[in-house]
Amino acid sequence: MNRAHKILSVLLLGSYGLGIQLLDAQTVSGRITDRESSPVTGAAVVLQTPDSIFVSAAVSDANGHFTLSAQPEQYRLIVQHLLYRSRTVNGTGKDVGTIVLQPADRTIGEVVIKAERPIVRVEEGRLNYDLEQIVRDKVVNNTYEALQRLPGVQEIGGKLTLAGAGDVTVILNGKPTTMDAGQLETLLRNTPVSRVEKVEVMYSTPPQYHVRGTSLNVVLKRPNDYSFQGEVNASYDNCYFNAGNATGNFRFSTPKLALDAMYGIDRVHTMQYYNLFSRHTLDGQVYSIEENEQLRNKAYRHNMRVAGEYHFNENSSIDLAYTGKYMPNIQEDAQTTGNFQTSSINGRRETYMHNIALHLRSGFGLDAGGDALICYEDGEKAYIIAPEGLTDGMTIMNGPEAEVKIGNCLPLAQIPVGTQVHNIELHPGKGGQMVRSAGNSAQLMAKEGKYATLRLPSGEMRMVPLECRASIGVVGNGDHNLINIGKAGRKRHMGIRPTVRGSVMNPNDHPHGGGEGKTGIGRPGPCTPWGKPALGLKTRKKNKASNKMIVRRRDGKAIK
Repeated sequence: MNRAHKILSVLLLGSYGLGIQLLDAQTVSGRITDRESSPVTGAAVVLQTPDSIFVSAAVSDANGHFTLSAQPEQYRLIVQHLLYRSRTVNGTGKDVGTIVLQPADRTIGEVVIKAERPIVRVEEGRLNYDLEQIVRDKVVNNTYEALQRLPGVQEIGGKLTLAGAGDVTVILNGKPTTMDAGQLETLLRNTPVSRVEKVEVMYSTPPQYHVRGTSLNVVLKRPNDYSFQGEVNASYDNCYFNAGNATGNFRFSTPKLALDAMYGIDRVHTMQYYNLFSRHTLDGQVYSIEENEQLRNKAYRHNMRVAGEYHFNENSSIDLAYTGKYMPNIQEDAQTTGNFQTSSINGRRETYMHNIALHLRSGFGLDAGGDALICYEDGEKAYIIAPEGLTDGMTIMNGPEAEVKIGNCLPLAQIPVGTQVHNIELHPGKGGQMVRSAGNSAQLMAKEGKYATLRLPSGEMRMVPLECRASIGVVGNGDHNLINIGKAGRKRHMGIRPTVRGSVMNPNDHPHGGGEGKTGIGRPGPCTPWGKPALGLKTRKKNKASNKMIVRRRDGKAIK
């Protein structure tokens, strides 16, 4: 056996040697260098016949060598490289020697790099638009007109709409307002675009904004330096009617204080004419009918806004704003003449709209606010996850100085070991993310260094920074799992249609399909239509950054 192996090796080596001799007999080789005798790597070498017929091509290696698998009696080599001048070499033998390339003239003139701020950024499901960038090259007079320049936003029937979502709700600085559509439009039409920091488009508004559906969050710039800004606008239109507008907007700001004052006056004078003339023939008689109607509307509209904002520190501030619209004398005239009737109507009316808003933001994390229409002891209305044992009339607090009792929210550093908590933050200030379902709670097991160890409802042990906050107690409605919705009636009445049934599946549609009668799964476990495990499959990434925070998984094993 060994002898046969040796014979086979000798035969293979002999064949390999013969192949090398044949290859050497039919190749053209050489070396490419620059004028400093350094090898040129990556140069393209094309072999042609003297009459420009392509034969072969190769690329020089790290040492500048190349080999072409052909050898005509006479040939032409074309050598090309991006950094060197192209060269043509005529040859007859199998070794062309060294080909020297000259550097190409690639002189670059002055290079100017311009950078612009991105128009839109996606952050946590929100589209953040830079309004100044969008309207930079467009004729826009105010923020209301600028909002209509956003992608998909337009005004229909006096309301702002978003394509694919219908009507939108406009909120200011992350807070809903009790202003009606007219007052809000007045405010936005008298706010310069330069005052707007960004506009957030949210197709599904998060719960912390207390707004349902789609919304536009107009975030105004905060005062950060000593400045005085002023703007005066005037316009006049005349097309079947005439209208004039004049607005003054002024702002004074310091690092802590900002004062806004706005006043605008609109003159609207509309005229409408209706002329009806018809001729009819009846029983040989010609009857002419003529009716004329003139409608006039004349009014002066005053728009006012005074607002003040004071920042005690980075986390505490107070805002007070008054917005009003006043139309003292609206004249309406209607004159009708003709065959049917002759009448004249003169009317006068007045309209007022006022809004006072107060917003207070405290330093210990409670964000409270209100409007003149409602007044609360501690701020705006907000929903919380109700813990078990919280009853009507109880007082709860939020902050490091809060007492450790049911419903209070405070940092984990202030909570004793062994306490049951819920609605736990993972990042300080981001809001509760863990243990929010009915009847669930986590137990504070230990505090060491910068982290607290929690035992989650699943049995998992996880570390959370001590600065993160959590609410004391167990989430209420723990009996929710006792309700059996079933499949036939109650669930169907909720509008939920029946899901996929195994008996209707075919083998070519699903791994569980086929067979007679009510067949089982037929596999060790449920699978997706593509054959992947449907239940129990671990989808967590092995190199996830937060793996180091998990002390023990729910199955009792540590993350590998």
